[in-house]
Amino acid sequence: MKPRKNKLHHQNKLRLQTKYKPSGFRKDDVLMIRSGVAVKTKTGKFLEYFSKSQRVSVAGLKMGRTCYRPKTEGETREIREMERPAHVSNVAIVCPHCGLPSRVKRGPVTVELPNGRVKTKYVRICSHCHKHLRP
Repeated sequence: MKPRKNKLHHQNKLRLQTKYKPSGFRKDDVLMIRSGVAVKTKTGKFLEYFSKSQRVSVAGLKMGRTCYRPKTEGETREIREMERPAHVSNVAIVCPHCGLPSRVKRGPVTVELPNGRVKTKYVRICSHCHKHLRP
């Protein structure tokens, strides 16, 4: 008979495998879903990011139905529609300048401070037109 591994060892191994990555998306970004038959090339606003599963919720896209049972007397059963999250690899930001879906890149921008000093900041830029995506 094979000896069982320690449960704590297994939990630590799973914890090390799970990587929480930032999404690169910000509030009020317009996103386009790049895959899927029904929702391909549709756009919507960024709602929420789930870091553990690396999924993004987009307003009005990938609608799914959920049945809610009555919990008290007087309530009726109803079917509600809600947004289902899409994986980050299937979503792209739409550039407000050129209107194309693009990857997020970082580029340096020099900013002059009120005291006369110059500071270099890295901001998000479009991969097509190389213009600054909203701060």
